[in-house]
Amino acid sequence: MFKSKNYDRSLGYIIEKDYSKIEAHLYDQYKTAHLVITDPEVPKWSVQKEFLKINGMDCQKAVTRYKGREWEAWFSKDYPISDGPYKFNGLPGLVVRVKDRDDNHIFNMVQVKKVHSIFNFVPKNNKKISDQEYRQLVKNEIFSPEDIESINIDRQTGKMGVQLKDGYVTQLDLGQIKKAGKGNEDAELARLLKKSNNPIEKENSK
Repeated sequence: MFKSKNYDRSLGYIIEKDYSKIEAHLYDQYKTAHLVITDPEVPKWSVQKEFLKINGMDCQKAVTRYKGREWEAWFSKDYPISDGPYKFNGLPGLVVRVKDRDDNHIFNMVQVKKVHSIFNFVPKNNKKISDQEYRQLVKNEIFSPEDIESINIDRQTGKMGVQLKDGYVTQLDLGQIKKAGKGNEDAELARLLKKSNNPIEKENSK
């Protein structure tokens, strides 16, 4: 189980898009609370006369300033779907690659797959909060041992399995934690489990 969700803790969100209302809903969990934030702001693209073949697909470049960052996207009309990763949509084709100017955040399409059934990933009983409230929560988040649901230590492999109350599961290197020195292990553990301070959306989004 500790290997099943070994990813960046900042990637635990779910994006749901309502095309009829042209808005996106971001679902995230803060501590034990399920949150939903509605976002009506969509990227305003400038399509460029630059072309590139990506994984056999003919792609065209588009740029935008969105949520405080400069973004470069490559979309393909081979898939005439106005959609893409995260909240990136609104182009006349599927976004297969998008990154910010500083290369802090990069999305690459891995697979296009037709599914015959849709699973309901959206959690129930969500608390609606504003974008400003959500940003403030994440900014002021302080990790504490109380956020840990369980710990499993495997001394043979030198790994520590950690499960948090928000559902996040990961494996950590015991050696790395010990290097912090006696008395500093808790602080190092908190540092490793804290969410990123480099969010996709910057505060100066407009």
